[in-house]
Amino acid sequence: MRPIEPLTLYNAPDEVREMMEPWKDGLIVIGGEEKDGQFTGLLAHRPELMATVLAHYGTFLTSGTLSVRLKELVRLVTADAIRCSSYCVNIRLATGLAAGVTEEDIAAARSLDASKLPADEIAALRYAGDFVRNPRALDDNYAELKEHFSDEQIVELGIACATFMGFGNMVVAFGLEAGVGHPLERVPEIVA
Repeated sequence: MRPIEPLTLYNAPDEVREMMEPWKDGLIVIGGEEKDGQFTGLLAHRPELMATVLAHYGTFLTSGTLSVRLKELVRLVTADAIRCSSYCVNIRLATGLAAGVTEEDIAAARSLDASKLPADEIAALRYAGDFVRNPRALDDNYAELKEHFSDEQIVELGIACATFMGFGNMVVAFGLEAGVGHPLERVPEIVA
């Protein structure tokens, strides 16, 4: 159950709807071309904060020293680690799909020992999972990361993990489920 229903393009105030519109195609439910805007709709309850969160998220995903591909894989590994299975692991960011992330890549990211991913991605994804599960025991992870990444990139990876972990926990706390009602574009029900 969702304690607070996300706003939609049909019931949000005009100024909020203008902020929501560009994000309606950003989250894609796996198994089809369905779009899911529940997270954006939830943020829409606080439009002034929504603007800053979406600006951060948009800038973070599309710029920086780490690839968009790696950021999408980190997002999914982080989602697995925090058990955001009903939403986070069931959506794909449009930026990640555009960067060529495949379902085979995602499966490989979930089984790093048996994966055929490059060594730098394995190091980053191992760090992402451990960042969530045991952040006080990352010394070995840092040694491995330094073989592949600069200090600046490792800090960016930490920001990625913290961002995805924080927003993923918010999604869990507010009971969002991928594909349930697609509330961003849903027409409100008419009460007789």
